[in-house]
Amino acid sequence: MVGFSLLLKLLKEGRIPPLPLLEKAIKNFPALDLKEQTSLIVYGRNHPQIRELLERLLPLDEGIKTALLEGSVLEITFPTVDKTLRKAKLSKVYLIENSPQIWTNAEEYRNILETKIYPLTGKKFVVLFEEKYEGYSFLLPLAIGLLAPRLLAKCCFSGNLTAEGKLIPVEGLEEKHQLCLKEGKILVTSNDFEHLKELLEYVQKASLVVPILISTTNKREEVLAKNFELLRKAIGFIPKKGFFKRLLNTLPYEEIGPLNGAKDWNKALVLFEEFINRLDSTVDDAELHLSLIGPAPLAFAYGIMHGPHKK
Repeated sequence: MVGFSLLLKLLKEGRIPPLPLLEKAIKNFPALDLKEQTSLIVYGRNHPQIRELLERLLPLDEGIKTALLEGSVLEITFPTVDKTLRKAKLSKVYLIENSPQIWTNAEEYRNILETKIYPLTGKKFVVLFEEKYEGYSFLLPLAIGLLAPRLLAKCCFSGNLTAEGKLIPVEGLEEKHQLCLKEGKILVTSNDFEHLKELLEYVQKASLVVPILISTTNKREEVLAKNFELLRKAIGFIPKKGFFKRLLNTLPYEEIGPLNGAKDWNKALVLFEEFINRLDSTVDDAELHLSLIGPAPLAFAYGIMHGPHKK
């Protein structure tokens, strides 16, 4: 809409835009683009005079209008990737619960919200989008916002899912991971778990459970991977190895070979120290589960090394 940039600037500053421009924008709400619609609601509802105009002039169902202007707004940020530029950015949607029906300003997404998110959460809500996306990686963050919103403070979520909670993998994980690192958050995706229930059980733990496997015998990578899977499943609902590879900046298992002398033992100790340092720099509170294919004295040494760091 012509003149909306001025209107938005004034709204962000908490000032009243020229009334003819403001009234025109409100009356023509369906014709505005997604970002303009979202900005008008998010900023305008906090100013009494603009709010009164929105209540009177906004051409929407009364129940939806009430939810938009009176409901609590949860801002949900999540990483998205431009496939052409291979560049990630933080996108956002605004979630409002306790709506009489599911509604969104992005009409093409309404059906997927009704058929996937509603059966999963049993909640009716409003979602304000600022843009359209190439995929549906916003569905997992929305589900988290409805089921466990406090998790949004420490993690970024990205992923698709089914109405039954089965998680569907998404793309662009490396770009999203690097972006989340800069934001000081841990990236959790639908590629890391089989089901939303598993994801919630893991992320809501008081301490982030991290399994690491170290072998001092010569084993092929696929054998180590299989052993790590046994360790992961023995602990419970633990993410797949890709999650820990992002968390530790390496695979969560490593083969260091036989310990034939002091040099080999020193290498084994340095490796473990590197794992611990990566863990300490990434996770505030981690519960380490170490599996060692090797001699008991090395396990004892690792215990001594780990003691001062975390439980």
